[in-house]
This record gives sequence, C-alpha cells and structure tokens, in this order.
Amino acid sequence: MLADDQVDSTDVRCDAMLSPSRSVGAGRAQREVDDHGPMQTASPSMPAGIVAFVLTDLEGSTGRWERAPAAMADDLARHLSIVDEVCERWAGWRAPEQGAGDSTVSAFARASDALAAAVDLQQVMCSEVWAGPEPLLARAAVHAGEVHLDDTGRYQGPTMNRAGRLLQAGHGGQILASSTAVELGRAGLRDGVELIDLGPHRLRGIDEPVGIVQVTPGSHRKTFPPL
Repeated sequence: MLADDQVDSTDVRCDAMLSPSRSVGAGRAQREVDDHGPMQTASPSMPAGIVAFVLTDLEGSTGRWERAPAAMADDLARHLSIVDEVCERWAGWRAPEQGAGDSTVSAFARASDALAAAVDLQQVMCSEVWAGPEPLLARAAVHAGEVHLDDTGRYQGPTMNRAGRLLQAGHGGQILASSTAVELGRAGLRDGVELIDLGPHRLRGIDEPVGIVQVTPGSHRKTFPPL
C-alpha cells in the first residue's frame, strides 16, 4: 500500500457499468428481506444484523492538506457529497459519526447494493474536476457480516475490524471486496464489471486469511501495486 503522502496520479478512466439507478424512497421501507435473510432494523435509517459496508479513505490526503488546505477542504466536502449521493442511489446510509478524518463508513441492507455503490463511487470520483492540483483518489472496501449498533449509533463487531483492515490494504482508485461480500452480491453487478480474485491475504490483527477480490468496472484501471 502506498504511504499516505504518495499520490498516484495515474489516469483512472471511467465508464457506466453499473445497474440502473433505482428509487430508494419507498424501497427502504418495503425491504424486509435482504440478500442474507431477514434484516433487523435499529432505526428508520440504519440497518442492523447482517449488514454490507462500503468504507472509503482518501489517498495522499495529508500531503494535500499541507500543500493546499483550502483546495483540500473543498475537495473533501465534495467527496462527502459524492458518498451521500451514491448512498441515496443505492439505498445506503452514511454513518457520519463512524468515519475518522477523511474516511467514510456507509451501510447497506444488501451486498449487491454495496458493490454497485462502490463501483458508482469510483466512477464519479474519477470523472470529477477537483480543486486540488491532482485527482483525488479514494480507496474503497466492501465487506458484509453481522454487526450490532451500540448506544451511540456506532457499528461494532469483528465485521468492522475486517472491513477496516481490508480498506487499509488498498490503493487510491481501487475497490477491494471480501469474498464474502462478492458471493452475496455479485448478481447485482452488470456485465462489464470485472472481478479479479486476489486470493486469501492475512490482514493485520485478523487471525484467519481473508479472501480478497478486486472489483473493476469496464475500462477502469486494473493494475495496482501489491497489497
């Protein structure tokens, strides 16, 4: 993984390779069964029980803050807006109290929606015109598993630990998904989204190897440094 102050400015191309956007207003209220079985609902807006997550983190953000703080502030605000827009399109919920710094945590009742949202996010990110001198690149990780919400509304459990370690393994512009998330949600991806099996990897602090799959839309960049 690149150090935080190393920004990979390789051109990341985009194309429209995700399933058509769907209405989420009534769908949120009507979905009582997700990809994994019955869903427990902790609140009208946050899924609980078996949940799929998309985590993001900005590559090279420390250097961007040092070199051009005003531009970085604008770019971070736009990044968060993009995450919110993607969540709205794919029936997700961003947990603003969960992310730290410039990272985000978004929850989905369906793994297929989480995978599609990650693809959507990277395509929008790489087509955006950023205020800073280089493109803003985000790492993205997708994982699914059982979690619970604590009294402060934060997701807790081993699933969150695995998702966080998976995010740390990636590179800007890359989507890494656990094999669990892919098995549950791959049917929701349109033809043209390539799934590249990177095999099992040991992630820091996780006892068992985690199967990792790179999710790559169409003409998007496919080659990244080793995990």
